[in-house]
Amino acid sequence: MPAVEEITLRCRRLTLMVVPAAGGSVSSCLFDELPLFRTCTPAARRGYEPLALAGFPLVPFASRMQGNEFEWQGKRVALTPNMPGEPAAIHGHGWRRPWEIALVTEHSCRLKFDHPAGGSAEDADDGWPWHYEAEQIFELTESALRLTLALTNLSDSDMPGGLGWHPYIHRDDARLTGQTEGRIRGAGDPTGERRIPHRGFTSAAVEDLDVDHGFYGWNGTAEITWPARRVGLTLSAAPPLNFLVIYTPPGQNYFCVEPVSHLPDAANWQDDQPNGWHTIRPGDTLRATVEIHISG
Repeated sequence: MPAVEEITLRCRRLTLMVVPAAGGSVSSCLFDELPLFRTCTPAARRGYEPLALAGFPLVPFASRMQGNEFEWQGKRVALTPNMPGEPAAIHGHGWRRPWEIALVTEHSCRLKFDHPAGGSAEDADDGWPWHYEAEQIFELTESALRLTLALTNLSDSDMPGGLGWHPYIHRDDARLTGQTEGRIRGAGDPTGERRIPHRGFTSAAVEDLDVDHGFYGWNGTAEITWPARRVGLTLSAAPPLNFLVIYTPPGQNYFCVEPVSHLPDAANWQDDQPNGWHTIRPGDTLRATVEIHISG
């Protein structure tokens, strides 16, 4: 199929734009022309930089891999940093590489990403010694976006990993509701237990939050409302997306609510509770679905 810079999907009130060459990223999501995700400038779209767009996939892991290494089945795996200015390998590989267009219809598209063992020629050696294939399927209805993510192990040995999605949500007067059991200790927290009880948020004004943490015990639903616009959305995910990462950077026009299958740096620590780091057998697929329902 010929190269396409941007795919536009429409279904009545909902419009989604996807840039396959920029890590399979979303560049825009509009409901009756109101932005649900971060509004990207034309220059950001042309620049094919996922960090300037509106959302990207997380495969075969999410968040940072501290120290750029981990132990797996008795072997040490050393990774290569993959983002300028960031010392740790972060968010896997898919968001930094082009995706192939497998199918496009008026309301849906399917993208695929193939990662050879060790990385592609363009990446030199990223250190990930497994061959895998990832897939994204975007589907629109009049008032909902459904995203299916898949990660298939094409190697002849067990592969660790996980997946997730990293949207940049439009801020303005946004309020966040989400139920959790706790969060992982992060920068600025006192030393002590890694897990800290946290009941989540109830109609919390995002502008007043200072959060950059992974959350566990998530009930699978997060609600975001914009009172001034009288619009809201419900983000829902089923297992294996049992965890949530929330990031509310001060002074920005976005915030992030990321459904993920494992906690940050899950490869490097374990306790007596699940942290979501998966074993994917040869030929097996880890599959997940995110749904966003809009009201207003």
